[in-house]
Amino acid sequence: MAFARGTIQPLFCRFGIVPVPILVTRLFWTGWSELMHWGGGKMAENPMSEKEFRRVRSFVKPFSRLNAWVYRLSGGRLMGNFQGRPIMLVTMRGAKTGQERTIPLMHVPYKDGVIVVGSQGGAPESPVWVKNLQVHPDVEVQVKGRKVPLRARQVDDAEKAALWPVCVEHYKEYDDYRRRTDRNIPVFVCEPR
Repeated sequence: MAFARGTIQPLFCRFGIVPVPILVTRLFWTGWSELMHWGGGKMAENPMSEKEFRRVRSFVKPFSRLNAWVYRLSGGRLMGNFQGRPIMLVTMRGAKTGQERTIPLMHVPYKDGVIVVGSQGGAPESPVWVKNLQVHPDVEVQVKGRKVPLRARQVDDAEKAALWPVCVEHYKEYDDYRRRTDRNIPVFVCEPR
């Protein structure tokens, strides 16, 4: 399909054609993760194939970086929500390199810390950051403009069963993600150091 010069060039996505200006506007005001559910929740209803997972992952990585940069720069005022729910930035060290990595995740407050869920949208494999937390559990969590040093610990299945309702209360799609995958979704509690 060819487009005349000066027309709005659309982005082809799983749900049809999305004009780029609308995509960029939505990205800046709601965050990249909102885009993953654009299209009436179709991604949450249908499991991704391996090919779709690789395609989405290649899109998510640069948008996660952009999301973290804009969030940090604006103190969470821009790109600080996902489906109307707040997100947080989690900064950790890479398992292999030891370099700092910052990722946007759902903000699930719990006691004096937070819970982080390695759902990756119900994808067939866990997010890379799970290994990072297993090797380097000390993290910094930023919620809006406030940064807090915490230590992550992976919970066992019994504790996860007790914490799951708290996670779903803050982000109901976690239940959909759990149904979409056969893997055991890792859950971490990040507590004060």
